[in-house]
Formats: sequence, structure tokens, C-alpha cells
Amino acid sequence: MRLIDQFQKLSSFLAERGEQPGLPALANALSCSERNARLLLRKMEQLGWLRWEAARGRGRFSRLQLLASSQQLLLDRVSGLLEKGELEEAFASLDGEQRKQLAARLPDYLHARAAGDSGARLRIPLPRSVGTLDPCGVMAAIEGHLIGQIFSRLTEFDRRTQRLVPALAHYWESDDEGKVWHFWLRPGVRFHDGSDLDPEDVRHTLLRLRDTPGHYQALYRHLVSVETGSQRRVTCRLQHTDYLWPHFLASANASIAPRQRSADFGLLPVGTGPFRLSRRSEYRLTLSAFEDYYRERALLDEIDLWVISQAGASADFDLHFGNGAASPGATNSMVRMLSGCAYLMCNTTRPWFRTVAQRMGLADWLTAPDLLDDDDADWRPAAGMLPAWKHRDGGRRHSIRIPKQTVLTLLTARSDSHLRLAEKIRMRLNAAQIEVKIVALPFEEFVQRKWTDVADVALCNEALEDDEDLGCYEWFAGDTQFRRWMSAERNRVLDARLQAIRRMQDPADRMAAYAAIGRLIVQEGWAIPVAHDVRHVQVDARVSGAASTAFGLVPFADLWLRDA
Repeated sequence: MRLIDQFQKLSSFLAERGEQPGLPALANALSCSERNARLLLRKMEQLGWLRWEAARGRGRFSRLQLLASSQQLLLDRVSGLLEKGELEEAFASLDGEQRKQLAARLPDYLHARAAGDSGARLRIPLPRSVGTLDPCGVMAAIEGHLIGQIFSRLTEFDRRTQRLVPALAHYWESDDEGKVWHFWLRPGVRFHDGSDLDPEDVRHTLLRLRDTPGHYQALYRHLVSVETGSQRRVTCRLQHTDYLWPHFLASANASIAPRQRSADFGLLPVGTGPFRLSRRSEYRLTLSAFEDYYRERALLDEIDLWVISQAGASADFDLHFGNGAASPGATNSMVRMLSGCAYLMCNTTRPWFRTVAQRMGLADWLTAPDLLDDDDADWRPAAGMLPAWKHRDGGRRHSIRIPKQTVLTLLTARSDSHLRLAEKIRMRLNAAQIEVKIVALPFEEFVQRKWTDVADVALCNEALEDDEDLGCYEWFAGDTQFRRWMSAERNRVLDARLQAIRRMQDPADRMAAYAAIGRLIVQEGWAIPVAHDVRHVQVDARVSGAASTAFGLVPFADLWLRDA
């Protein structure tokens, strides 16, 4: 047993006893012999925890005075572990309530470094725990961003040039009809476990996307076959023309995974990206630079991601991303409005939301500026599904048709920013004498959508990838809740329009077609845009290379440290 544990036992024993104990009683309390009790007491005295005077002569008792509280000593020990980055050992030494208290203090240690630590490492807070990192099942921005650091894809979208560039495939081409696509793979690419990437891994990944039920399966159903040939060639044969196909292969869910995967692959994935996942626990993920990365090695040795839901309250960090105004301790802050929006969806099985007029009555009632304040740091009013789209002019053409005293159940994911927005919606509907019960679920439960029969309305948030062309298609064609609540006839119309988009070669034509789809969705009330998400990236003075991306996150491979 550790010395600090013995001190805790001793402290509890003395608190229950009203008089000075003799050595036999102390030995009994410490569950050891009197000789070992003397040794333990001397060690504690040398550390300054207590003062002990041994009894001298018959009939005399030893005198024991505690100079520190067991709680303070435990906190000091835990603080030392945190300064060294030993989260798991720190939490293991605490009980349930103490773990909650420690979690609240974690932001104080985000900037800490162990003595003599000269490695290029960053500590970054995450607002919630991380779900699966299997690319085939990714559905959220944080997981998608981490997958982007751990895995590589056949193609890559360059956010600076707004064009696709080679990645694992150094070259690709299609036939004249855009139904057959050939990709040639780079040689010498290795997975993090040391195995070589070969065309069979690519083939297996793409067929797995087609055959695995999930949010994005519909995007790959038209894949007829994947063939491998000489010179590391991979050929994709499609049912119909698709000029978006290379864009799909640049998305996070199309990351190339090894065909031989462990049962816990979603927890401990193996990719070919610039970072490998070297440690994962309830409290932390550690990404370490992959020395055999096929491109330039990452500039940092290690990224420590600590799960701290209230990290935004602390100014002591290396880098922080999320909602909320800039912290006073950050020396560099980037602000970006994300492409996409937070939107409300109506359960069309309810009698108040069956018609366009009913849904648009709710949409008009929630029109800004009645909903959002001008100085809101997290949200900006939305007139369309993308910031550039103006599908609502702010006028009120429909009256709200929900009966007074109705109680609506609003479902959303549990996060501070979503709860603040849900509360604004609740207050606005209260003004129409409509009650709102807000139910906030952990993200993992929310995306499972077992709540669809319970919810009258649901508040969701969509953030598109850097490639808006791809992001719009994924959003409108994916298994979204607004499409589940949409009429069968309107779903057929959307599918026909999306099919036509895949035959368009010009990206400008595709974006115009997406805007028309967005207009239909908004003006018929299938989704009610409420606000655009504003994200803040706050960076310590010594961190360079930070560039905000579409998700409001930062590519880790470009980060580096200046002198302190």
C-alpha cells in the first residue's frame, strides 16, 4: 500500500479517536506490526506530514500531531501527476466524487510541462468524449477531424486552392462517361503497424463502404465493383455517371483502412496518416507523430487531447477550439462561421406539422431578430442552410398554428452551445403560450435516433467539410432526420435532383443545383434554419502553423512550437 494511503487511514483513525493513541493502536490502525508502524511514522515525519514523539518510559503514550490533511496531500500528489501528464494514474487514485472535482481542475494543467521535457508536445482540450474512430461509422466533426489526422485517403481537398489534389493516389482519370474511374497508388506507403498498404486494402475499404449499413451507405450503393491491376492500379466501376466520385474518396469516411482489422479497431484504429493513436483512455487521447508517414513528418512529436467539458472557462491552454468568445489569455484568436447551420426539424406525424403552412408558421415565429441577440458569440441568424444562401427574407407570411398551452418536446445533443440555442427557442415559443420541454441527450445517444417517436421537434447542427460541393451532397443525400420526416413524394424529387447533380461536370452548376434543393427544403419547412455556428480557435503565443478549417478545427500536422 502506498504511503499516502497509509496516511489517509491514519488520519481517519485519529478523527474517530478522542485521545492520543499508543503505538499498539497505531499499528492496528495501519494493519502492520509495531516495528513497521514506527518506520511508516518516521517516513511521514520526514516528509513533513506529521510530528511524532515516541513514548519514553512505562505508562507514557506517544504524541502524534498531523501537520497536513490527507485531502491536501492527495491533491498535491495528483497535481504532480497531472503536471507530468499522467492522467490515468491521477484519476485511478481517486473515488467518484474526487474524480469529478479533479475533472473540474484539469484546465489548470493544460499548459503544464514536466520538468526537463523538451519534446514538441501540445495539450488541447476536447469538449466531450470521443466516439468510434472507424471511418466507416464517423458522423461528427470531432471524430471526422481526428480520423483526418490518423488516416489518409485516395484524394484530398486543398482548402487553399479549393481543388482536389493527389493523396494516396498520385494520379486518377475516368472514361468519357464518368462511370469508370482509375486510381494509381503511391508505392512505399505503410500503415502505423508497419504493414504495407496495397491495392487490396483500397478495394476492401470501398466495398465495405458500399455494403455496411449506415449514414453514408447510400452514397456508395452505385459502386458495382472494384478491381486491382498492374502498376498499383485500382479501378472503380459505377452504375451511372458520377463526376463527384473523386470528391467522395476525399471524405473522412472514405479513409483507407487495412483489410485485416482488430475487433477494437474503432477504439484503437490503424491508419497511414501523419499521427498514430498511441494512447486512449476515458480522459485522454494521445496522437504521436508517425515516423514513416509518406509525406513530410508532422512538426510536433505528440498531441495530448484531454476530455474537459468546461475547458472554455480556462485561459491556460496551448490551443483551444469550439464555441465561446476569445479567452483573455489567448494571444491569437481566429473566428470562423461554419458552412452549414443549426436547424429545427418538425415531426410531420404530429397534427401541428403536417402541412407546409403549419411548418412555415413555426419558421416565421422563430425568425431573427426575435430569436438571437446581435452580440451572440456562438450563433448568427440564418436565412438559408448555408451562410451564402438567402432562402428566407425575414418576413412573416404565416401565423403560428400550434394551439396555445401545447407542450412540445424538443430533442437535441447535449452541449453548452446547443442548450443555449434550445433555450432561446423555448423562450421564443413561450411568448406564443407554447411550452417546450428540452431533452438533451449525450451525443452518442442522439445520433442513434431512438428518440424519433418521442420528439415533436429536433434541433440539429450540420457543419460541412472544406469541400462544400461534397458536403452539400452528403447532407442532402444522407440518412438525415429531416428526410425521414419528409414525404415520400418529396424524397423522390430530391433523389432525382441529386442524381442529376452527379452527372454535372461543372462545380458551379452543382452548387446552383444544391441551392435550389436548399430552397425547396427551407420554403416547405422540412428543415428550419435557425442559426449559423461561429467557432473560435484560440492559440498560445508559442504555437504556430494554426489554420482554421471548415469544422472550426485545426490540422495538427502543420502545428509547431516557437521558443517559450
